[in-house]
Amino acid sequence: MPVTPKQTRVLRERFGDIAANEIVDVLNNVEASSLTELRTLNELNFARFESNVELRFAEYDARMADRFLAHTRWMIGAWTTVFLAIMGLWFRK
Repeated sequence: MPVTPKQTRVLRERFGDIAANEIVDVLNNVEASSLTELRTLNELNFARFESNVELRFAEYDARMADRFLAHTRWMIGAWTTVFLAIMGLWFRK
């Protein structure tokens, strides 16, 4: 948050115009550098979070693919058994 006009007026009354301008410039520069550092830190944290989320989704997709293949094998086995039983009953007559 930049230095407000009210704060600038108080500084001018206490320290004079030149010192007040210097103090305001220093405070604004400190704030700008702090905001830049905070923005950089937030971007790094978001990138780390995003990579963790992508990794978890990839692991979840791999697990689901394995489960799907296992369930598919069981379903094919079950349907084959049922089909063979029906065919055996059909040709029995």
